[in-house]
Amino acid sequence: MKLATALFSLLPALLPAAVCAQEPHTVEQRARMFDDYLATCAARITRSNLANIKDLSEWKRRRLEVRKQLLYMLGLDPMPERTPLRARTTRQFERDTYRVENIVFESLPGLYVTGNLYIPKGPVRRLPTVLYLCGHEPGPWGAKVAFQHHGIWFARHGYVCLIIDTIEFGEISGIHHGTHDLGMWYWLSLGYTPAGPEVWNAIRALDYLESRPEVDPHRIALTGISGGGAMTWFTAAVDDRPQVAAPACSTWTVEHHVALNAVVENCDCIYFINTFMADLTTAAALIAPRPLKIISARQDPSFPSAGYHEVYRRARPIYDLYGAADKLVEYDYDGPHADLLPFRKEADEWLNRWLTHDPTPFEEGEIKHEEPATMAALDRPPADSRNGRIHKTFIHTYQLRPWSDLRSWEHRRRELVRELKNQVFRAFPSVREPFEIWKAKDDGWISRYADA
Repeated sequence: MKLATALFSLLPALLPAAVCAQEPHTVEQRARMFDDYLATCAARITRSNLANIKDLSEWKRRRLEVRKQLLYMLGLDPMPERTPLRARTTRQFERDTYRVENIVFESLPGLYVTGNLYIPKGPVRRLPTVLYLCGHEPGPWGAKVAFQHHGIWFARHGYVCLIIDTIEFGEISGIHHGTHDLGMWYWLSLGYTPAGPEVWNAIRALDYLESRPEVDPHRIALTGISGGGAMTWFTAAVDDRPQVAAPACSTWTVEHHVALNAVVENCDCIYFINTFMADLTTAAALIAPRPLKIISARQDPSFPSAGYHEVYRRARPIYDLYGAADKLVEYDYDGPHADLLPFRKEADEWLNRWLTHDPTPFEEGEIKHEEPATMAALDRPPADSRNGRIHKTFIHTYQLRPWSDLRSWEHRRRELVRELKNQVFRAFPSVREPFEIWKAKDDGWISRYADA
């Protein structure tokens, strides 16, 4: 069982004021002290992230370990079994230059993923492909309905494009905002983030795409905005199959999200459970040297400019080590957090540059959206669906077991102590800090509640 190290950073707030401070403080002062403490810890995480990488050989030695840590923090280590997808096309329709298949598959037994597959008309041939990952757009037929213009544009320009729903805003709904809205703080103890199953769904979507005769497996890109941008970051970081990535409105650092109080703006899915004190720069380094364009909005309170500029700045040395300076680019636009035309232009031209070597300037043209019900893959939720309770079953938990002999238990005990130190208590200070305590007036609490 995992326990978020972030939980333990709260311990000073749980201690009496007389223990935490050298003199009494008001409630407001203590709150400000705690905020300052969190900001200091957050800044330390961001500023130390990948700070000691000196050369490419050192990074290559560490890369597998760093990826394994990110997988763990997403709840994907160990990786779930790749069970049969049971993929099927439930309906399809044709338009002027493309057709659309409404598809559904199971990334795990009972975890249904619904989506729309856009395919250019013409003879079956291997085509460049985009997996578009949706942001938070509620609707009874799934988030994919709101992002269909992406699929239409890609299909009209010679791409296969798969747009998949999210767990929270899909045809079968689940939960993303567990700690944000619903007080599900046990997610931290469990080590659960909704980013975990979303990344798993994206990985299995790549498996599905590779099974299609229209898809060129050597020319696959990821893009998406907001929550879909976050899943673009994480999926490209843990899976080498996407050759290009263009996350939009989704780039942050621990330091700036804490200092600027941007955490309150964001869904649980934006974050991994930060056991290993990592930052989003970790994902950028894992994507390197593949082409990565960081697309952001200057008027975005969820992802402030100080954060996305810092990720770019800290990722730059890793790309330079690879000799791939031209493959890391950032773009920001003076607009809000939204699926805006300038963002689509930047993402689509970036994908065109690297997948098709086509320098043609972006023109969206006229796009007519389909009626939402036309895009549905299901008539009703399957009886065996576990989308709505995946947060309870996604993380593997260990069952207590009796031990028949002391030798076996001692061996297991050493393993547990090592895991506790490396994971659960990893963020605890390695050096004990001195502090002063004194006995304050207790109004008889000691005599009433403590052993004399």
